[in-house]
Amino acid sequence: REELSKMEIFDIDPDFPAKRWEQFKKDFKAAGRMIFSGRHRRKNGQLFPVEITASYLEQDGQYLSVAFDRDITERIRAEEALKLTQFAMDRAPDSILWVDDNGYIAYANDTACSWLGYTREELSEIKIFNIDPDFPAEEWEQHKNTLQKVMRMIFEGRHRRKNGQLFPVEITTNYIEHN
Repeated sequence: REELSKMEIFDIDPDFPAKRWEQFKKDFKAAGRMIFSGRHRRKNGQLFPVEITASYLEQDGQYLSVAFDRDITERIRAEEALKLTQFAMDRAPDSILWVDDNGYIAYANDTACSWLGYTREELSEIKIFNIDPDFPAEEWEQHKNTLQKVMRMIFEGRHRRKNGQLFPVEITTNYIEHN
């Protein structure tokens, strides 16, 4: 604490040039509160990402800035892992469809879109029965109940492309409950 009290923000923030300080103070005072990301430097020189929530206050005629800095290293790692997972799902060589509780297609990967001839947006507006001519809508509730009990099913079927062409598929369906 003693060491930090003798330092300026420029000593720990390598991305904040001193020449921008006066303009930043004006903008900060006008806004009253800011939330932004940056990097800080540890005593050993290591840089780490931070999220800064700062407020500009006046007390007894003196202006103060109060900042709460949060190390967001783990959040960034989790976001990067999620991006990689999303990238892998989107580009998987098999068609992947997520179907919600009401039968709507909640997600379709690139392969599913290519095979079926729909965009992701178009698929998100239709139900699974629209692409599976052998799966009547009135059997949806029974199918959900069965799948919830057995958790996984594999069967053969057919899917219908946007242009009406039918093609054979092997379907592996898993029941997943999340949140």
